[in-house]
Amino acid sequence: MNRNPWQSIPRPMGTDYLKTVLVGPDLNPVDLPISWAVDYEGRRAIYFVYPRVPQNGRDVNTPSLKSMSMRDIDVDHKARAFAVTLDADGMEDIFFEVCCDLIQAVQEIPPAVTRTTLIRRLERWGKLLRGGSAGMTLEQQRGLFAELMFLQTHAIPAMGEANAVRGWVGPEGGRQDYRFGQTFVEVKSKRGAGANLITISSEQQLYSSDGERLFLYVLEENEANGNGGKSLTELASRIKDSFTSPVIRTEYMGKMIRAGYDFTTRYDTRWTIGKELIYHVDGSFPRLVELSDGVSHVRYAIDLGVCVEYMSNPNTLRNDMRGKNG
Repeated sequence: MNRNPWQSIPRPMGTDYLKTVLVGPDLNPVDLPISWAVDYEGRRAIYFVYPRVPQNGRDVNTPSLKSMSMRDIDVDHKARAFAVTLDADGMEDIFFEVCCDLIQAVQEIPPAVTRTTLIRRLERWGKLLRGGSAGMTLEQQRGLFAELMFLQTHAIPAMGEANAVRGWVGPEGGRQDYRFGQTFVEVKSKRGAGANLITISSEQQLYSSDGERLFLYVLEENEANGNGGKSLTELASRIKDSFTSPVIRTEYMGKMIRAGYDFTTRYDTRWTIGKELIYHVDGSFPRLVELSDGVSHVRYAIDLGVCVEYMSNPNTLRNDMRGKNG
């Protein structure tokens, strides 16, 4: 997929406001009048034309988005347009994803709700982009790196890109990081082979009820010296660019932003990967499962050195994720 459809559009001259190229059937299968556009200042834009019919919610105000602006345009006596423009450098990748999401959102809707639908989707993106602006600590980067490694190494190969991304429930407040049917996976990172302790952040992280199967996935990570290893930015981008569906790519980006990731920031710390350890959390696995009344928000550590008898393997984990065990 061409991720820069604006590249071949010449900048308009004189009083022309926009030069446009229709969005192709790969993103616009219904063949709606939607165009990639470049304005007289060379800025990228997306341009939606819709019939001049009464719009439900036509008075809804346009939202405020980082580095993007919106405007309504009178095309002629039969049509109106809604344009979204990228106002600053550094947001090109995000802007392309926003455009893809907007295109998908209007494919099968009545013309009377075109503008409202676009604004609601832009409001959603505004909330997501604001949510990713607070910055991430090194430990948060380490933890997200481990979750993405699990996504890339196990979830996508076992479940396919759509089920893998939708099964990543941690950024949405899930009890564990991943859920596939009745199989749950909690992801943790640790520093190299000599570190046996991992931190459990709540009493819910290793909780499972009857009929559920819970796995603990632990990835050894160390900060790399020099140019070795891989950065969080590189891993996040590689996964994003691997998706064949624009819808799934947008879902992935939304979850990344909810997890605290900012696609406009470069996370330069590089990580080297060691062993991955997989445990089936059941029976007497060391965990807190029953707390006294009034006790909550518990944080504790587990020594993996005493968990050897619970070790599992990637094949068992993947079969469970697919629902082939039990």
